[in-house]
Amino acid sequence: MAQDRHGIEDYLGVKSLDAAGTVLAMAGLNPGWILNGSTHVGLVFDHTAINVSMTIPGYIGKQIVQLDPSWKFRDFQTGLTGSVDILNHVSFNTNSSYFSAEQTESAAEWYEDQVSAYLKN
Repeated sequence: MAQDRHGIEDYLGVKSLDAAGTVLAMAGLNPGWILNGSTHVGLVFDHTAINVSMTIPGYIGKQIVQLDPSWKFRDFQTGLTGSVDILNHVSFNTNSSYFSAEQTESAAEWYEDQVSAYLKN
C-alpha cells in the first residue's frame, strides 16, 4: 500500500511522516520512503486489502472497490458521561487468550464477547 504524507499520518493517527515510519516498522510492515527528489513525501508498506466487485449507485456495471479490513478509529458515542474508554477496561492485544488457540470466531466476534461480558458485570 502507498500513502502520501497526509494520508499516512491520518491513517495511523500520528503527527509526522517519521513517526508513521516508526509505527510501520515496529508493526513489521516493511515501510519504504516515497521520495520527490530527496524529500520524503510518503510511505509504501505491506498491508492486506480486499478487492470487491460490486454495484455502486451511479456507475454502470460492477466496479472493483478496495476495502481495508483493519480497525483504526476509536470513535465514542457522544453523550456518555465519565470515563468510558472501553479499551482501558477490556484490552485486545497479542497477550490475550484469543491468540492462545485456534478459534472458530473472528477476532471482532471474540472481542465483542469480551466487551459484553465486561458490561454485564
